[in-house]
Amino acid sequence: MNGLKSSAGANACANACAHDVAILQPTPSPMPAPSPLIRRLGGVLLSRILLGQNKQPSPSVSFSSKDEVNDSLPDTPIASDAVNLVERFQGSPPSLDELVSCGGHSASQCSQCPLGHGESWCNGDCSWNQTSGVCFRSPWSAHPVYRQLVQLRPFQPVIDEEGRYVNVILVRSPFETAEQEDMYELYKNDILFLGIMSMEAYPLRSPNPWTFEFAPEKYVSRFPGWLNMYRNPEAILPKELPVAQISHSDFSPLEIDFDAEVQAGLHEKIYDFIYVMTNTEAEVKNGCTGWGAFAKNWPLAKELMDIMCDERDFSGIVLGIVDSNGDSCDIPPSCQGKIVKAQYVDYHEGLNFMRKSKFMLLPQVYDASPRVAMEAMSLNIPLLMNSNIVGGWKYINPQTGEFFTGVGDFRNSLSKLMSRLDTYSPMAYVNQHYGRVKAGRKLRVFVEEHFGDRVKLPRSNLLIPSEPVRPLKELDDKGITTSQPRVFSVFSTSCSPFQDWQAQALIYNHQQQQISGDLVRLMSCNDPHYNLPKLSYHKYRVVRVPDFDKEDDSWSVRNKPSSLSYWLHGLSSDSQELPEDDDIIVSIDPDMLFLADINVNAIQRGHGVASRYSLGSKWVDDWAKQFCDGKCESIENDASVSFGAPYILRAIDMLELSDLWASLTDDMRSVDKSWHLDMYAAVIAARRLGITFTVERNMIGNAKDDIEPWDAAKWEVSDNLGKIRPGGKQLTVQVIHYCQSYVASSYTWSKHNYHHLDIRNCDNTSTFKPLQPEESAVMTEMHGKPLIHGSGARHVWLLENAMLQARDAIASYYEEFCSEEDIIDEKVNPLDLSCDHLGGPSEAGEMQYWHHDPRDLSYKSPNWDDTNGVKYLTFNPGYEGWNNARLSFENILVLAHSTGRTLVLPPKKELSHEKGSHSFEDFFDLDAINALQEGMEIITMDEFLSKEVRTGHICSQNATTNGCGKVHHEDHWYRSNPTELYNLLESIGHVPQWNSDPPKCALAIPDGKQIEVVTKNGPAHPANDVPLCTYNSTAKLLHLSSRILSPHYSFFVFEDEKQDLFAKRLVRNFLHYNDNIICAAARVVEAIRSFASDNGMPTDFYSMHIRRGDFSMQYPEGSQSAANLVEQSSTVIPDKALVYIATDEQDKSFFQPFQERYTVVYLDNFLTHIEGINDVYFGMIEQLVASKGKVFFGTWPSTFSSYINRLRGFYSVKEGIDNEGLIDSMYFSPEHMHDMMKYKTVEAPSVAWLREYPEAWFQIDR
Repeated sequence: MNGLKSSAGANACANACAHDVAILQPTPSPMPAPSPLIRRLGGVLLSRILLGQNKQPSPSVSFSSKDEVNDSLPDTPIASDAVNLVERFQGSPPSLDELVSCGGHSASQCSQCPLGHGESWCNGDCSWNQTSGVCFRSPWSAHPVYRQLVQLRPFQPVIDEEGRYVNVILVRSPFETAEQEDMYELYKNDILFLGIMSMEAYPLRSPNPWTFEFAPEKYVSRFPGWLNMYRNPEAILPKELPVAQISHSDFSPLEIDFDAEVQAGLHEKIYDFIYVMTNTEAEVKNGCTGWGAFAKNWPLAKELMDIMCDERDFSGIVLGIVDSNGDSCDIPPSCQGKIVKAQYVDYHEGLNFMRKSKFMLLPQVYDASPRVAMEAMSLNIPLLMNSNIVGGWKYINPQTGEFFTGVGDFRNSLSKLMSRLDTYSPMAYVNQHYGRVKAGRKLRVFVEEHFGDRVKLPRSNLLIPSEPVRPLKELDDKGITTSQPRVFSVFSTSCSPFQDWQAQALIYNHQQQQISGDLVRLMSCNDPHYNLPKLSYHKYRVVRVPDFDKEDDSWSVRNKPSSLSYWLHGLSSDSQELPEDDDIIVSIDPDMLFLADINVNAIQRGHGVASRYSLGSKWVDDWAKQFCDGKCESIENDASVSFGAPYILRAIDMLELSDLWASLTDDMRSVDKSWHLDMYAAVIAARRLGITFTVERNMIGNAKDDIEPWDAAKWEVSDNLGKIRPGGKQLTVQVIHYCQSYVASSYTWSKHNYHHLDIRNCDNTSTFKPLQPEESAVMTEMHGKPLIHGSGARHVWLLENAMLQARDAIASYYEEFCSEEDIIDEKVNPLDLSCDHLGGPSEAGEMQYWHHDPRDLSYKSPNWDDTNGVKYLTFNPGYEGWNNARLSFENILVLAHSTGRTLVLPPKKELSHEKGSHSFEDFFDLDAINALQEGMEIITMDEFLSKEVRTGHICSQNATTNGCGKVHHEDHWYRSNPTELYNLLESIGHVPQWNSDPPKCALAIPDGKQIEVVTKNGPAHPANDVPLCTYNSTAKLLHLSSRILSPHYSFFVFEDEKQDLFAKRLVRNFLHYNDNIICAAARVVEAIRSFASDNGMPTDFYSMHIRRGDFSMQYPEGSQSAANLVEQSSTVIPDKALVYIATDEQDKSFFQPFQERYTVVYLDNFLTHIEGINDVYFGMIEQLVASKGKVFFGTWPSTFSSYINRLRGFYSVKEGIDNEGLIDSMYFSPEHMHDMMKYKTVEAPSVAWLREYPEAWFQIDR
């Protein structure tokens, strides 16, 4: 059954059915006219066919050839009857030009998509074959008629985690018309149709006298498989049918920050219980009898409420028993004054009622998929459920609540529930077993296992039933909606503190200006653990959507059209009702604020309003016209193509525009990368779709731009006209766009100065720079003066309406959500590991091996000298794999600190074993070093080039006077020219002779004393007569052109033992992986132990790293057979033991001998616990997990395995294991198997990288 709905609706069962869509009346009463959305996707007549509307005949379509018919219809036995079927419906088949989506346009076949344009026009349902140069239908794309079918109530679409339709449809209710049944028969061999329990007892009939009548025998064996909630499906469904215990509610837990809600007081209990009804207006008038009353078992509910009110004096909240006139269903006399009766409420108001209730009462029987139960459990509310319920029974267990069978045992069950009320943990149970990821993976496995030969799926991990089709608005005889449209002001952001405070400014502004409708933030974010600021504004919601940016062409602006399209298609997890076709969408930017309420009178279908910009028409040249599809020829003047946000359209038009807009944006980026490209794409998309705009001068943001409506701007507000009043008229929308810098006297304010302002920290001193008295005086003096060109008054006007309002919004947030206790950092040590805000686990302390001595934070190298100017260290990171890069970077960091040099970070680069470009900041918290270690400074390459190179402070000795420093003033030029950058650094810096790969000597760091060779327990020292080089550089820039592939304690020789020990602690305490990586590993370790416990095994597990791939060609240890590896490990690891294997081997059949002897698990088995984590971190997570093994086997001489051993050394010290630094680690190598279990002198730097030594962790805190 549904979760909470926003309104009751007029039809008896329309708003109460299992799949959250309006149920069409089973009587032959006239149906609403088809939605224009359906018309657009599938053709007018096909939509009539699908909806059973075959009243009005249409001209039959003529096919030019038999082949054309075959191209448009599937090759099935019934396909030959297609034309007869169409004639029977008195309509035409779908338009051929709408059958295939090319991404931004349509064609009859994929081969026609790129005609005249090429590869860039082959997208959407189609893919480009590079070898043959042919555009072909993607093997996993949905059938051409898929989009039309899923507009019908019985057919539920299925998507993957990227939001793509897959060729699977769930049949969630009986067919209501013969036409729907015929469509199923027509396409059942081309699309995988599976049954799903979603309504009452379907595929069996419910005894509900108000329900839709159908013959169960037509459905139980009709589909090749079923997703069901029956306790005994074999007694109902044919035994040979594949069956999975999956329901729609499994996918529906709420995504909330529960701890933050508790801290905000949202879960303070007012009611003892909550009960949710689904009565409609008509049912209330009929004495609360009807479909909803039967479905929710209202008679039994009243008996149970009488017991609770009379015998226990309980209070409660009952939703859905009040109509719009205030009339309500009768409740037992004993409950008068104790139970609050409420109308069918807004979704979020309903959740707030749930939050304030101690438990949920579920007396219903014929409920297949109780989403309200899942919502309650997500809010940590236990359930008291009727054990006779058809679906949802599987949710009850000792963690979640209790069963009762009727009035007879209700009192006992209620007593048991109340006595254990504080011991239930339904939210933890839900998080462990359900949700889009866990249920989506289960559905994916079910389909692959049983129907892999029937359907090709994209390379993704999840299958997810999509959000329901939105109900249609009632239309009058002229096709005009009879209700007032709702308004949705929508803005797109990433997940960042910078856009959090801008969102807070918009929230505050929306409240203060009393803007009509809802405010929606579409947050493009792939991090499910991103912690949002708190919120309480009931008209505001945050909708998480994927980040559509691309690693190879980073341009976040593409998120705007893509997130709009994704949301309006119902692909997001937004649990609130989506806009209907004629609702109004106002697409604004996050750095805009309203100056008056929105006036939507001018917005009609096919016509909207946008803001005037200074784009001009010159950009519509030949390159742009190739995307215009001939629609740019009729441009009358600059004004007709110079518009941008805010865009205001009907939702149906915004959906259509955003689809093509998103596609065009990507296509046009391949030709031009102008910053305003998304605005050009929006103009072209509107032209191609025939959507027109009235262009208003309604936005102000630039004090110097007279095209903006400065002539109509006012200081004061006049009634509803706001602050921009051209000729005293009311604009559709008016905004301030604070995209520039604004000045008053010596005060300058720009949003870009506050990228790191994080309101979540509750630091009320973290806000905009305050105005000084003389600056405030200037603003007072300028207020009210004419807003003429060049005047300071314009800047003051902008500061008043933007900066001051945003500042007040931040202050308001602190006042509402941040108590004095919140403002104080709750972490005893800010460097300690905390996983609470990163998705847990709550107990992750065992993963922290570092600890900080306050004296280390203030320690400076003896070579630190801030009196003779800053000296720098730059380096070429090379292009090795991550662990080699990490090893080298440790040396770089130690060198920078020990020599007192400022470390300059290189630009992002690709690592040989990782995807995409990365920087060391992606893996380590270098900001913490900068902020907390007084003897260390780290800057970016941008900062260094701007400060020292472009200014000529550092330049090549061979450069001419005029050429010194005059190199590449264009920002970020080096990102596409890394070789040129490192050539430049070599020419302007000193490259020491001792810098070689492999290291030819150990590097001595003097402190003015004579170098001494010391004993075993002293500092690291040259071993085996290794040559010793001495650091003596005085150059302003020291550049390392080669990596330093050696453990830092082997490469450096310090005269000062204090400096030696500090260097080892610096690497341990600061160069650990960031919290996001470590917390993800902690969740995996916790999951492995839970797996062991659930299977009756010891929770201690063994671990291995088995390196394969290119390693097997370089080292004999990497080419050993699995049987040989098992034989070596079996001398230590007992049979059947739990073994975690970290590996790069993709073919898991290689590990068959391991699986025969041990219980083997891999990271792949626990991906649900690290959902949203970038897979570039997976290797680091594997190292951390493997480091927690009871005994570890590694691959010799892998630096991946070596780092695991170093981590194990750190953990052994923390755990107080006194073995002089030796650890329980071994190698899959007869020669080196026990190296880590016996002491050995550190090798020369050139070969020390082969393994780690106890010098890294043993006795370094003395």
